[in-house]
Parts: sequence; C-alpha cells; structure tokens
Amino acid sequence: MPTTQPKPPPTSITKEPTGDPLATPKQTMFLEDVSNDRKTLVPGGFLFPDSASSAVGGSTSVSVELWMDGKSVGHTGPSVSPPAGSEIRHIPVGGVEGASLTSLSSEVKIRPLFDSSVKQIVTQPTDSAVWEWAVSATEPGTYKFVLRITTYQGESNRALATSHPVTIFFHVTNTVSHRVSWVRGELVAWGGVAAAVVALLAFRTPLLAFARARRDSVLERRRRGGDGYM
Repeated sequence: MPTTQPKPPPTSITKEPTGDPLATPKQTMFLEDVSNDRKTLVPGGFLFPDSASSAVGGSTSVSVELWMDGKSVGHTGPSVSPPAGSEIRHIPVGGVEGASLTSLSSEVKIRPLFDSSVKQIVTQPTDSAVWEWAVSATEPGTYKFVLRITTYQGESNRALATSHPVTIFFHVTNTVSHRVSWVRGELVAWGGVAAAVVALLAFRTPLLAFARARRDSVLERRRRGGDGYM
C-alpha cells in the first residue's frame, strides 16, 4: 500500500508593522515643543500698584509695566522709579506677553486704555510692555482686582508661563452728590410705601363705617325682636 505522507502544518502569515516605527507621537512632539520653548524664556519682572482709589462715580487708572531682566547698559528694570505703594513681582518672559485685570464685583467697571487689550512683544532687555485700565465703581466701598501676566507660546493662546494672581485693592469713597441721590431714592421708595398706606387707610375708613352700620342694623333688629320680620 502506498505510504501516506503527513501534511505540513499550515503556514502562518506574519503581518509587517505598518507606519514608520521611528515616528514620534504627536503628544510627545507637543510636550517637547513646549519644553524647548520654555527653556528660551529669561527672568523678567512687572510693576503694579498695590491699591487704587477714586470717588464713587469717578474714574482712575491702573497701570502695569513688564520688562526683561538683562545686563544691557542703563537697564535697571522698570522705565521709571517705582512709586510709593507699588510692588514688583517676577515671571519668565521672552516673546508674546499679555495681562488681564478682572473683578468679581458687578459694581466695578474696567475699561482697557490704549493698546492694553492686545498682546505685546518683549524679546530683549530694552523692550518693555505697558498695560493701563480705567476703573470705576457705582457704589462706595473697597473692591478687589485680580492681575495676571502671561507669557504665550508664539502667536497662540498657549501659556508658557503665568504669574501668580496678584490682588489690587480699589478704595471708592462716597460723595455729597451720591449721598443726596441715595437719600432722594430712599424718599421716593418710602413715598411709594406711604402712598400705599394712605390708600389703604382711605379705603379702610368707609369699610369700617359700613361694618359698623351693618352691625348696628343687626342689633336693632334683634332688639325689636326676632330676625326683624314682623
């Protein structure tokens, strides 16, 4: 009888990996890009007032200056000597810089002046950026502003460095005209209440007279006997 030859085992097909094995994931490239850009930043500082003041209904300005620390001749930090009541904080800079001034109070208004609403460039020790806002309040009191400085990655909105939030106090004093307006408003409000009370009393008088007449009529019928029907 012919000898049966064993069948060879099935051949497995190994798929070759697709794509470039040396390709770098996008997330890794992104992190390396950010890390490399942060290495190019240099120390910088910014000057800001620790407080501002204004009369209610009036307006004042809050100004912030940012610079790059360096060893260039004549460069000592801010363009002017820090005035009394101002502070200096530090942040890495070197490129596109932005600043924001915000408040949680609905009674405070903040309006950018000049080019304060746009980003500015600081790339060398002779550069500086200045932001300025007009601030006001509709009621007297003490309010808080929050200042933040940000160094961006190129022209994107991606932050390479952000300063710690800085608090600036805004003291708003009362005025004679505001007091008069407040008193006038209170009088108008209380006048409305008084008018309502007068109207209620005016309505109450005939109502009480009617009630008394009704009561006297019932008593008179009872006095005459029965329910009044003879």
